[in-house]
Amino acid sequence: MNRLKSPLRRALAIAAGATIGLAGIAALGAPAAATGNHKENFKLFVVTVTGEATCDAETGNWLVGWTVSQNKLEREELAKQDFQVKRDATVKEMSLSPDATTLDGFAKGAVIPTAGEGELTGTQVVPGDATEATLSVTAKWKFRVGGKVERTAVGSVTFDGECNKPTANPSATFASACDGSVVVTLVNGEGGTAPAKFTVTGAADFTESVTVQPAESTTVTVPAENASSIVVTEEGSEEPLAESAWTEPEDCVEPAEPEGIIESTCDQLIFTINNPEDGETITVDFVPNEGDTLTVTVGPGESGVAEFDAFEGLEVTPVVEGFEDESEAFAWELPEDCDTGGEGGGSLPVTGAAAGGLAAGAVALLAIGGVLFYLARRRRVTFTA
Repeated sequence: MNRLKSPLRRALAIAAGATIGLAGIAALGAPAAATGNHKENFKLFVVTVTGEATCDAETGNWLVGWTVSQNKLEREELAKQDFQVKRDATVKEMSLSPDATTLDGFAKGAVIPTAGEGELTGTQVVPGDATEATLSVTAKWKFRVGGKVERTAVGSVTFDGECNKPTANPSATFASACDGSVVVTLVNGEGGTAPAKFTVTGAADFTESVTVQPAESTTVTVPAENASSIVVTEEGSEEPLAESAWTEPEDCVEPAEPEGIIESTCDQLIFTINNPEDGETITVDFVPNEGDTLTVTVGPGESGVAEFDAFEGLEVTPVVEGFEDESEAFAWELPEDCDTGGEGGGSLPVTGAAAGGLAAGAVALLAIGGVLFYLARRRRVTFTA
């Protein structure tokens, strides 16, 4: 028998060794157990997708919390069979529904940890009127020598009703009063589920903000001096909710004018206010140029008096709040028939029948002279002589 030449025999030996080595590597790296059917082991690769939904009352969106994990029991079974695989998996593909939604927490390429060692979690934001949401995940396991296993799992969550953002149901109405003011009624009507925050703005920098709970109402009174222009806005809205201004009601009755009488006696300056039954309450501060202010409030059908001890140069200014600039001072004047009683000091009154006649005449003249306190609907007081 002829022996092969040495170089040829050496080449054949090297080739045979390489073949045996590759077969050994494939046997160690292939996705199969040392014993048993590897196709059965492949069935143990499982990924699960579960979700739970909650309603976000602040935004009116559903928040779906998704969890992606490997099955722990099946992984333990693989370990018992000494199935040599890389335990972690990766997310090969994923998709969401509804289509326009996004997932915060993980994305394609994320690692799904070995069972029992962690899991992937993320949150999907879904519009409140949606009926369900789904997440599909394809997981991939890779082996040491090119092999791989892929599994797809789909999780689904069905929503119970709708998730609605709390909203208010605001409205505003206006009622003009005869005194020039406007009463604004603010309502958070039926169907409102959130507080309504109103701001009422009037002329001359008038502003008042109020909060009205669902199914409740309140009022804001805009004074006459601010009622020429009124705007109501709701927080969060760029457009006014309602606008108005004072208009004279049809059923207004002009209040009767109170009568004012000023009397200078020999020793006093006296102011008298007679308010008729169909008048309005009036309050007047009588401010002397020396001494204390006297305040007189007179209701309908009543009279009020302010008296000041007389002295040379005495002046008294009746003042009504809001009309200080229009006030007028009235000076005490010594009547001609008063006995001065000599030098200095105050005057002495004339006594007897003559004195009574002079006093009565003075009152009559002043009344006829018509020193009236005119009270208009807006509580403006005008002094005329």
